[in-house]
Amino acid sequence: MSTGEKDYLLPQIYFYSTTPNLYLELGNMYYLGTSSLTKDDPFYYGRYIAKLNLSKSITFGPQVELTVDLAEGVDERVSSLVLGGVVDFLIALVIRLIFS
Repeated sequence: MSTGEKDYLLPQIYFYSTTPNLYLELGNMYYLGTSSLTKDDPFYYGRYIAKLNLSKSITFGPQVELTVDLAEGVDERVSSLVLGGVVDFLIALVIRLIFS
């Protein structure tokens, strides 16, 4: 973002929580655009992950990432929506060792 104009970016709001059996991660970012000269549209980006420990070495869970267009006059607000899953090996073992 080196346009030479003022940038308007609100800080990212990030939250995560771990327990021996559950991991939650929530990330939110609001980008309000730059000047009218650069024609950047404002948007919201969110990333959400929840993982459950199946065993000492395997975790799995859903993941959602979305981008919402906040510009005026846009027909479709959700410009990107990714639904998927997360599978990790050995990270659950590390979490258990830390919190034991």
